[in-house]
Amino acid sequence: MDLRPYRHVLGVRELRRILVLGFFIRVPMWAGGVLLTLHVVAHLDRTYGQAGLVTAAATVAVAISGPWRGRLLDRIGLRRTVGPSLVVQAV
Repeated sequence: MDLRPYRHVLGVRELRRILVLGFFIRVPMWAGGVLLTLHVVAHLDRTYGQAGLVTAAATVAVAISGPWRGRLLDRIGLRRTVGPSLVVQAV
């Protein structure tokens, strides 16, 4: 793939930082669904259909919480919004 047309855009430091951060945020997000599926199938000895239902429920939960979390972000700031989420995900 020829990246020469993107040289000007990729030359902007802030944009490079945003692209790299976006990549590192999206990889765990998508891997979470795979890990959830494998956990349900391998460790809980359930079927892939049941794992799909659990993953679908997790996806719906993220979709519902997205706008709520966005309003919190605007109101109380990044650290106070993301901190509790990180604690819950770690548990």
